[in-house]
Amino acid sequence: MDIAKRYGFTPAHITKIINSPLFKAEQHRLEILTEKVLIDSELLSLQPRAVEVIAEEMFQDVPSARRTDTAFKLLDRTGYHPKNEQKGIDNRRYTFVNLAPMPGENPEEAEKRIKVIRDVVASEVKQDAIEAEFRDLDQEA
Repeated sequence: MDIAKRYGFTPAHITKIINSPLFKAEQHRLEILTEKVLIDSELLSLQPRAVEVIAEEMFQDVPSARRTDTAFKLLDRTGYHPKNEQKGIDNRRYTFVNLAPMPGENPEEAEKRIKVIRDVVASEVKQDAIEAEFRDLDQEA
């Protein structure tokens, strides 16, 4: 056991540490945290597509309630809540709402606006990831 030599412990002592309830609890906590970070990252990466779905459905004669509901739920889960739930949250997260194309709008204009929406959400995702890294670093310190 290289770890035992490195820290001046015997292999038996390392085995006792690894098998202790405290070590196992910390290992379990770190596994859960890692899984949560991976899930959060995956959900954040789906934000641009959720906005696209909402924008696309606005131009359908019969919008798919399931698609739009799923898209809104994903956005809610990743920090974009309806206006009545925005209490104290940075309004830059809601910029895309004002860019959504209106029903009956020129399709070329709508496509341009959808591209703007994609760009805004992509930059928000990057900013959120950077902020999350700094929050994690602050919590570790």
